[in-house]
Amino acid sequence: QYYKDGKKDSISVFWDPNGVSITKLFKNDVLIHEQTKDPSNLVSNLGNDAILFYYLNGIEKNKVFVKVKFIDKYLGNDDGKIQMAANIINSMKNRLVMVNDATPFNNEYVSYTIEFFELEYFTQGKYSEESGGTMYTGNCSYKIRLYDNKNKKLFEDKYNSGDKKTLFTTYYGDQQRAFRQGIKKADSESFMYKCFPIQTVIAEITSMKGNQAKTVKIPVGSENGAKRKLPFNVYSGTLSEASIIGELEITKVYPNYSLCKVTSGEEAILSHFNSNHEIKIISNNKN
Repeated sequence: QYYKDGKKDSISVFWDPNGVSITKLFKNDVLIHEQTKDPSNLVSNLGNDAILFYYLNGIEKNKVFVKVKFIDKYLGNDDGKIQMAANIINSMKNRLVMVNDATPFNNEYVSYTIEFFELEYFTQGKYSEESGGTMYTGNCSYKIRLYDNKNKKLFEDKYNSGDKKTLFTTYYGDQQRAFRQGIKKADSESFMYKCFPIQTVIAEITSMKGNQAKTVKIPVGSENGAKRKLPFNVYSGTLSEASIIGELEITKVYPNYSLCKVTSGEEAILSHFNSNHEIKIISNNKN
């Protein structure tokens, strides 16, 4: 689209020698968006060793695809590690949705790759004079890598072994039960909420006291991964230039919406909401 001064809105697409496509969007001849797609990260090139998921962040309605892989050559022959992997996958469901049939999405781009590796588990026994028997403890650990495929960078790399206060599960005289409970600690939920936070808005101020907002309604529920006690930061302005004006915490969860109490910034939240200022909220899984 051309303007009278000769400037134009346009889209250009070209490919580099490696087959990577680069799309550029111009407004008035000014570059406003650029997207790079590596063909190896298309859903059609997923491979048999990966599981496809997608997530919705709460504001955007488009699916963002995520590839999950377990990098462990002994995984297929180790029942304990297989159970760990199953527990990890199950713990993702609050933030990610598993795709059972990827065929309809073959031309979609996989934005992120998550790798789990160095899965380990063990039990320990210690004789207790007080009880006159052996006390067994069970534990497991693993490492996580998250890649941003678009920008070709490692976004997150952490070692996950649980909180030291709850690291071990103890059972008297029952090593197998300690082992089973230790394996259950393979849980990636906190990691998922950190890397894929819920982004949404305040739909309604549901109760006030004077010039303070006390409770609010947000348009995300259990279907979007909302859960009780999940905290949110409240931002005013565009996300690139936003400032935190308050905090919320979910108290009740329904399928498509949740109710929250305002834990800080009561006056600022009510003032910004009534003034129709742009407000966004982003989950902050402090645990």
